[in-house]
Amino acid sequence: MRSILCFGDSNTYGLKPNAYPWIRDRWAPEDRWPNILGAKLGVHIICEGLPGRTAASINKNAPYLDALPAVPLVMESHSPIDLVIVMLCTNDLQATFSLRPEHIKIALAAVVKAVQRSDRVLGVAAPEVLVVAPPHVNEIGFRSGTFSGAMEKSLALASYFEPMATALGAKFIDAAAHVKTSPIDGIHIEVVQHQLLAAALAEAL
Repeated sequence: MRSILCFGDSNTYGLKPNAYPWIRDRWAPEDRWPNILGAKLGVHIICEGLPGRTAASINKNAPYLDALPAVPLVMESHSPIDLVIVMLCTNDLQATFSLRPEHIKIALAAVVKAVQRSDRVLGVAAPEVLVVAPPHVNEIGFRSGTFSGAMEKSLALASYFEPMATALGAKFIDAAAHVKTSPIDGIHIEVVQHQLLAAALAEAL
């Protein structure tokens, strides 16, 4: 059976949209897009979604949120892996990081390259990679200050990610062409959007 690793942030983890910072609820396993995708394709799904994870290595006070150093550990823990779906970069849009889309693209490219280099680390064939540009951010709710300016930047991510993915020999899909973030917080997605995302990914694969 094929194994697919889903490597991402809170929307891969399945965090529910939330109106208050002290609420952290998670959708049921069967309602999260990785598991929906696995059921559609009949494959083994490995879900590595971490709320707050960034493609860029910029979390000085919480380095475990940096994606790049996590890649070797994740890849070796779950090897062999046939396909890695990478959906990151919503958190890179936080105002405190001051990253432009071109900077985020470079950080994401480093993550993709690290995944592709896993064959040299593990002695197994490198997996295929599917890069997913995340849903567009809406600056609403209690996170509007944290993500000030993120909406405009998020609209541009796909145009940077697609040529990068192509240049690295990876597949690409723009999640924003298929799903929308919740009006509750503008960051996370509702169950129906998880279903739509899984359907779009299944078709792409």
